[in-house]
Amino acid sequence: MHRRWGRLRIHRPDFERLLRASDTWIASAPGAGVIALVSIGRLHHSPGVVDLGVQVADHVHRRGIGTGLVRLAARHALAGGAHTLSVYTERANAPMLGLLRRLGSVSLVSFGSR
Repeated sequence: MHRRWGRLRIHRPDFERLLRASDTWIASAPGAGVIALVSIGRLHHSPGVVDLGVQVADHVHRRGIGTGLVRLAARHALAGGAHTLSVYTERANAPMLGLLRRLGSVSLVSFGSR
């Protein structure tokens, strides 16, 4: 979070603003609670661009849960007029990079050496 938002803690007004400006889907499993979530929000100065965030619990990786949620969010964004999903991830995040490649056209931009 620090690299994305410049701080480790999001304050309540920022949290509430983010919730109003985004759509979020949560996956849960009996006995396990929340196992994944995906969120999308429009970028204010980039018409047609939607920021994508996804988190999947480690113990359920490689089961298609994240891919399914991201596909759902992407369809929702496309129906709302978006043409681009913007994602911030570490170069070492192989699961996320693989998911993005499976979605189709991917353009990777590298900042720094992470």
